[in-house]
Amino acid sequence: MIDASKYEKLVEGRLDYKTDPSLLDIAQETRNERLLFERSIEIAKNVFPHNQPITVLDLCSGSGLFTKHILNSLNVLKAVCVDNDRKFVVKSKQNLSFYNADITYFCQDATYFKAPEKFDLILLGSAYHHIEDRLKVKFLKNAKSNLKEDGFILVNENFLPEYKEGNIESYKESVYIFYNELFIWLKSNNTPDSVINILRQTAWFGFQREYELKVSYELFMKSIKDSKLKMVSEERVWPLVKNNKLSFGSYILLLKKD
Repeated sequence: MIDASKYEKLVEGRLDYKTDPSLLDIAQETRNERLLFERSIEIAKNVFPHNQPITVLDLCSGSGLFTKHILNSLNVLKAVCVDNDRKFVVKSKQNLSFYNADITYFCQDATYFKAPEKFDLILLGSAYHHIEDRLKVKFLKNAKSNLKEDGFILVNENFLPEYKEGNIESYKESVYIFYNELFIWLKSNNTPDSVINILRQTAWFGFQREYELKVSYELFMKSIKDSKLKMVSEERVWPLVKNNKLSFGSYILLLKKD
């Protein structure tokens, strides 16, 4: 049986970032998120070397922070940011207003977005877990359809421990383990409670199966196969342990067309 009290305790003091994009920016400054951005840039530089000019599509772009990091580090000729929440589109325009790059913004559903051109690099930064399970493969296939033949998809994603698909008790326990371990680690890195309280909202959404629809690494890999995408590389930045049996955590994955 589900012990509701332990779930309630885990999310006490939560702050709702869904209605306030500025809180999301704060949450993305946690150590695991910073590691995701830092290593993603290094990976992108390796596949687009020598200041190679590129075009970038950011799907589920949120407040534009992933695009911001890319603009700071690569030679971006054109960037397109797509998000279905107007509040976040407005926030991304604010965050990226200091750049002279050619940046276009669309308030559209990233699962169905079709650009008139193909892109060298597609960013999926904490995007996959905002897509309904029934549409996750469609979302990846659509990303692939916007990609050049020799392009890459760069994924930053948090995966849950493996759980029994379709079993709500198993799923909630997986959500609990993920966030409980994350909060312990963040506190050990002196992360302020005010920041952790923003992440408590993501845990609450996870328990409710609303907005935060994370899955296990194993299920994500199945979706990659079903989407006919190929894994180029993967790296876990948290937990920082070399344990092949431990699959949950914060990952960077580089994909291309199969």
